[in-house]
Amino acid sequence: MQACYALFCAAARAYQALYPGSPDLRVRDMDSVCRSDLVHAQTLAHLRAREGMFEPEEGDAPLACGALSSYRELIGAAVEQQMVAQRG
Repeated sequence: MQACYALFCAAARAYQALYPGSPDLRVRDMDSVCRSDLVHAQTLAHLRAREGMFEPEEGDAPLACGALSSYRELIGAAVEQQMVAQRG
């Protein structure tokens, strides 16, 4: 999961670099983001928005995460969503 998080961070940096301003985009370690952080809330909102985009295959468990989930758990859910999207 750490390798996937590193890829997410690199993609965010590359995307941000397309816009004027500082190319310096810093991200926190997964374990540094608290449930009360805005980053946590935005990640959860993004996961919920993407949840209905792909139909799970038979036998796939629904993504189980919420406001009480750790940021690491949210990143794990994002990785799972990407895996489902790649299969579909």
